[in-house]
Amino acid sequence: MKEKKKTFAYICILAAAVLWGSTGLFFTLLSVYDLSRLEIVFLRTIVSAALLFLYLLLFDRKKLRIRLRDLWLFFGTGIVSLLAFNYCYFSAMAYTSLSVAAVLLYTAPAFVTILSALFFKDKLTVRKVLALVLTLPGCAIVSGLVSGLLGGGFAYAPAGILFGLGAGFGYALYTIFGRVALGRYDSMTISFYTFSFAAVGSGLLCDPARVAENMHSPLFILLGVGLSIATCLAPYLLYTYGLKHVGNSEASITATIEPLAATGFSVLLLGEPFTLEKLLGMALILGAVVMINLPSRKSRLLPASEA
Repeated sequence: MKEKKKTFAYICILAAAVLWGSTGLFFTLLSVYDLSRLEIVFLRTIVSAALLFLYLLLFDRKKLRIRLRDLWLFFGTGIVSLLAFNYCYFSAMAYTSLSVAAVLLYTAPAFVTILSALFFKDKLTVRKVLALVLTLPGCAIVSGLVSGLLGGGFAYAPAGILFGLGAGFGYALYTIFGRVALGRYDSMTISFYTFSFAAVGSGLLCDPARVAENMHSPLFILLGVGLSIATCLAPYLLYTYGLKHVGNSEASITATIEPLAATGFSVLLLGEPFTLEKLLGMALILGAVVMINLPSRKSRLLPASEA
């Protein structure tokens, strides 16, 4: 039964990563409405919070209850992680490109592995290290970053690189704060308060009226709801549930399938070419995901508790 739950948890994390892979697609479609990056974050989180609130209010009100002394956890998941991560990610897209931003975002597994070893005494296994070794170049190859650098075609502002690394660090922090929160609350409770904190934070930093001005457009409403459900509400619920049964590092590395999914959306829906280079990068990412999901062995580098 425990193995079945763990397998289902990995499926949930993979599904979350695929959904997160559509973020760039929605960002591109919403760019025609001339919204700022924070306004897109506000739209994404306020709709997610509203939909989840209505569901819990109608079907499971007890999950809306939290202790005041635990508000710091949701400040961490909502402001320190989700809001900061989203702002940095969208900024990285604006300064670089969708694919390069995705590569920089997936420095997150390295941050998660280090932070988990420091704060949760997670073991630094050979498999985790090898998976990271496969993941980072795989993401770089899928995005075209490697060929661009070799051909001298990449000349991005330092701000774009810093925003991308900030997105990776913010993304990693959700796994850390979320792990602590899961010891006290259900995944739906965590997701609702995470979205709520992020919505309030982004609303204070942007002009929500600019979002409201576009509500006359049925297409904008459809894109806003799609953005919220497909890239925020559903994947965060799936990922947070997955954290119940999967270690921090394993969850983060498994989610690196997101750049692969993002490439698939770009090829299928935006008509981007599918090259042999992208195929190689995908093979490396899938190899890392398969490796981290294989039955565990006892061999490891050095347990953090013995460091």
